[in-house]
Amino acid sequence: DAKFQPGLHCCDAPVDESPALLACHASPDDHIVEIPYYALGPAPEPGQGLFQCGKEDFPGGACALGARAMKRLEHCVGRRTCPVDLASLGNPCPNVSSSSGLQFRIRWVCHCDHTNCGGEGSPLPPVPLRANGSVLEDASGKRFRLHGGNWAGAHITNAPDGLDRAPVESLARLVRTLGFNVVRLTWSVESVLTNPVVEDRVLAANPRLAGKRALDVLDAVIMALEHQGVLVWLDNHMLDTDWCCHRSDCNGLWYNSHFSEDDWVKAWSTLARRYRDVAAVVGAGLKNEPRSVCGGRSWGGQGAFCNATSLDASVDATGCAEMTWASGPSSLQWRRAATRAARAVLKEKPSLMVSFSGLEYSTDLRGVKKHPVDLPRESVVYEAHEYSWSRYSRWAESALRGQIEGHAEAGTDDEAKALCDSLGGACAGWTCERGLEGCTVRSDGLLLEGSGQEVTQRKELEGCDPWPRYEDKLDTWWGYLLRENIAPVFLSEFGFSHSFESDPSESCWLRRLSTYIQEGGPLAEEGGLDWAYWQFGGVQEGGTSRVAGETESFGVLNRCWTAPASAAQMGALQSLMKPAGKGRPKGEGASNAGKPKSSRTLLADRPWKPETLFQ
Repeated sequence: DAKFQPGLHCCDAPVDESPALLACHASPDDHIVEIPYYALGPAPEPGQGLFQCGKEDFPGGACALGARAMKRLEHCVGRRTCPVDLASLGNPCPNVSSSSGLQFRIRWVCHCDHTNCGGEGSPLPPVPLRANGSVLEDASGKRFRLHGGNWAGAHITNAPDGLDRAPVESLARLVRTLGFNVVRLTWSVESVLTNPVVEDRVLAANPRLAGKRALDVLDAVIMALEHQGVLVWLDNHMLDTDWCCHRSDCNGLWYNSHFSEDDWVKAWSTLARRYRDVAAVVGAGLKNEPRSVCGGRSWGGQGAFCNATSLDASVDATGCAEMTWASGPSSLQWRRAATRAARAVLKEKPSLMVSFSGLEYSTDLRGVKKHPVDLPRESVVYEAHEYSWSRYSRWAESALRGQIEGHAEAGTDDEAKALCDSLGGACAGWTCERGLEGCTVRSDGLLLEGSGQEVTQRKELEGCDPWPRYEDKLDTWWGYLLRENIAPVFLSEFGFSHSFESDPSESCWLRRLSTYIQEGGPLAEEGGLDWAYWQFGGVQEGGTSRVAGETESFGVLNRCWTAPASAAQMGALQSLMKPAGKGRPKGEGASNAGKPKSSRTLLADRPWKPETLFQ
């Protein structure tokens, strides 16, 4: 049976990132039966000589290989999991001065790779899901809270990541056993419409998928998740197949010079039709992090030049195509385009939830208040993202005043941000004369109407801000939808590094966000917010500004895709899976329990001169 065609289990990692964890996850009875390949040698150059599971080669030659090396790992046979302290194996490479220059590669065989262990799964919750006020409910009418993760990769390599390291069934089971009940599954318009054959290397641990096309691989991942009772929320992450997201990557809108709005809608119709009868597919995130696009080269010049004129004929090549919610030219109105795509999705699969991301990297849903989406309310969810760096708001055709002494020289947008961050409370933001150029930091946070080309980034948060200020910021930009029982908001991305505990600013931000998700936020009486963490994968898949094979510092899983990379990180996420208790804690946020927030929301609705948080 092709379903039980043997999979492979592989891992590679720098020796100084040990220990590595070998594991077999197909069933509770699974265990390691053999370690047929182990090699240790000089680490290849970043992004070069990538390990392909099943191929026993090592760029430049291995220093330790074969029976003698593997004898040290005999104790792993018969165990379900086996940690391997790589540093304890010593340095057999005379030309490598320290373990930091070494890489290990290993392959092991699990009992269930060759035996039908029963393939026990888990039932899906009652589906489909529907929106009721600010919460999601299952088909039985009970509150269903999403606590999931992003399974990325397909928007970069045409296949979800991890398939080069373990069988898809084992990966899906691991997702479930860690407590995640939904996967936000990324894809690109390019991948869906061209449906290319996927590179062998990224599927190497799943030989039965070799030679398959992108959509066939997506099918296999979705069916494995359904077997484990895990829901799937499809996410159109990019137009082009590449890493996301940058202001100048020409992927901020739903169209670019490569793909039209019609192409984007066609891609959505294709997927909705394909998964019409797959019960696990319950949601459709129409566009990841929609944002205004400014001409230039992304990621510090690493990306191709993005010509803003190709998106908006009224601006020059290095100007900005300004996306709006429901005003200005219809070609730049996100609500209009997203509603069109949503109707196409619901025509193919009426039971799907469709989610509308906020503007400016999914941070701004203020426009929904006056212009909600014109679709059945039970089918609509809004999406928000929140990161520790989400501290600025963007205002087109506006300016801040007040030059900062000693810092009057203009620079790029990136340079102004770095300077503003370093100046702390002395900097209220920066204004750029045009696009991402001619940017100077400013001291006064009061917005003024500017010229037609000026763009301002205003600082909304300092870093470790007092709880009321942080709560106010989220309520203003998207949390009001929950507080006022207008619609559900799916926090479909947030993330933090493995080392968050040693970073005072990041750990403070995580405490604030955790409080907002749980007992101190707008859904404290409903079990907490719906969320999906970014991301599962422990290894970078490449793409512009990324290095294939490098460790992913935000990834839930280790480089072997066998267990969490960080116990502290996983502990923080599992604490968010618990239903929030009734009422508020005595600490932060207690005095505002259940009260709708209105003052800042109303002020932010005004086109000019909203009250600054620093007055």
